[in-house]
Amino acid sequence: MEKQRILLKNAQIMDPRNHFEEILDLYLEEGKIKNLGKNLDIPDAEVLDLTGKWIVPGFVDVHVHLRDPGFPQKETMETACRSALGGGFTHLLAMANTKPVMDSPEEIETFYKKAQSVPVNVYTVSALTKDLKGKTLVDMEACAKAGALGFSDDGFPLVDLALLKEAMEKARELNLPLSFHEEDPSLIGTPGINEGNISREMGLKGAPAYSEYSYIGRDCALALDWKTKVDIQHISTKAGASLVALFYDLGANVLGEITPHHFSFTEEKIRTHGTMAKMNPPLRTEEDRLGLQDLFSHPSFVLATDHAPHTEEEKSVEFSKAPSGILGLEIAFAAALRHLVKEGKVSLKDLIEKMTYLPAAFYNMEYDGIQERKIGNFSIVDPEEKWTVTRDTFKGKSYNSPYEGEEYIGKIKYTVSKGELFSL
Repeated sequence: MEKQRILLKNAQIMDPRNHFEEILDLYLEEGKIKNLGKNLDIPDAEVLDLTGKWIVPGFVDVHVHLRDPGFPQKETMETACRSALGGGFTHLLAMANTKPVMDSPEEIETFYKKAQSVPVNVYTVSALTKDLKGKTLVDMEACAKAGALGFSDDGFPLVDLALLKEAMEKARELNLPLSFHEEDPSLIGTPGINEGNISREMGLKGAPAYSEYSYIGRDCALALDWKTKVDIQHISTKAGASLVALFYDLGANVLGEITPHHFSFTEEKIRTHGTMAKMNPPLRTEEDRLGLQDLFSHPSFVLATDHAPHTEEEKSVEFSKAPSGILGLEIAFAAALRHLVKEGKVSLKDLIEKMTYLPAAFYNMEYDGIQERKIGNFSIVDPEEKWTVTRDTFKGKSYNSPYEGEEYIGKIKYTVSKGELFSL
């Protein structure tokens, strides 16, 4: 359907910040939301009857791996956007572990030139240190001027405490977040698997839970002291999430990411899905899974996917040699409906906030939600459709996922991004 005149009829529009929670019509003209109201009649407009469907603001994911530039066999910016649209995401924040690394203004400017042509609002962080080596800070001010929304060596925790303090001081001056992968490498044997029953059966040391929350405690304490915005990435432990909530309540400007896979699965998933269930930090215990669900409603937490494509060949090796990372964009909202909303852990309204306005605001991302005279960025959901995850669910180049075979209720049917409607 062309980006011209589209009338969406009888949808339940839910946008908590713009105070919509009612059945309305929405008229999209040349990419902008022209009218919101009841019983709209627009001559010659394409009409979609959305009776029984929801319209919600476009989702925001502040932790994705686009693999672009450098790894086209895994993903490209264009194919990652197909995955995003399939999951109702209209805004993505890419990590910097590309090739070359996103650690200079020149690389960031090149990234944004390419992002202009894709159908999703795509942003990037800068690496925090040159070439992700943890030795020398990037020119943070220059990278910020080039458009970086934050700084992260994602996948590589910053061990050097003096360098970390220097980074926090500069990030505070720039009012930009530092986002941290919190695993102490000195405590980990084989990454991607919890140190526990499964790892012992496989003869692997694994990654103990305290390798995560020891660093979370350190960095949240520094964030409190230095008044710096800090994003604690993809939290896998109940203890780690509890620390983020504690320091938030003490006044730290911290954000905690909780992923669908960490609140959906435990380390037992490795028995059935092998390397497809390998990620850093790893799937943990049932106590951790339920703890993350229980804490998700706390105002410090948002949903992020850590969407990380890998090829089938890379994952089709013995566990210790396979790369860590799974897909998440196409599954995130349905998994949250099943495990959080329907289990009474969070309201639908709060889930929408945690997938839209809260992450966007933390990263100073331009985000309007559903408003008249603004560009359309929203998704259309059938809350009653039952579906099962298959390889065809994944719209990008890869399908490395432990979700295959999972059953959900609630499906994204259309996504409107940058004013264009995509049927899924």
